Amino acid sequence: MTRRNGIIVQRERIFFTPLQKISWVQHCFTTRQFMEKDMGRIGMCGELKRRYFPSARAVVWGEQVHGRGVATIDGAAEMFSEIPRADALVCAKTGICLVAFAADCPIVYIADVEKKVIALVHSGREGSEKRVVTACVEKMAREFGTAPADCVVVISPSIGPCSYPVDLWRSIEEECCAVGIGSLMNAKMCTACQPDLFFSYRRERDRCGRMLAAMMITTAENLKMKA
Repeated sequence: MTRRNGIIVQRERIFFTPLQKISWVQHCFTTRQFMEKDMGRIGMCGELKRRYFPSARAVVWGEQVHGRGVATIDGAAEMFSEIPRADALVCAKTGICLVAFAADCPIVYIADVEKKVIALVHSGREGSEKRVVTACVEKMAREFGTAPADCVVVISPSIGPCSYPVDLWRSIEEECCAVGIGSLMNAKMCTACQPDLFFSYRRERDRCGRMLAAMMITTAENLKMKA
């Protein structure tokens, strides 16, 4: 295990200190060591639940079509569910594990520490251009009364300006600033530059696997992942 700049790196998982400090949030970002072989989305989510989120009542992910679709997940979600046309998921229910898949695209974790609402946003080049993070925060505000200033936001490991002509990190940072996010951390770990830790579609193309970003509301302190 290594620690640096608010990031805790284990063999199969990465944690972010700003989210670790929120007692009711359980989260992780997997490395390529979690699953070298592509088992499909249901298989990967099943393994994630078995290993790290055993208390989850359901595991939900978006179709991820590089749009700005935002879906609110309620307590009636099936055990493994894909939400059509969604790139962002919002949830205020306990035990619903939100998942996003990544192989260079940034995943944005959002936690409203006052209203106890979470969101997971897939924000690649097209999503960033369409301001999918803004769309997500606006939906949280409409449905749950979220104030952006109460939100803790983390940008996952993703392709950096060192390896890609579009600076997605800066784009998302500027979007978060414009919408009024209260706390923002960018992991600034380039997936294309660290083949020992991450898959990268730009580096590996069709041979590329996927990392999983996961986030869940839990009230059971003994289930909170501590690194």
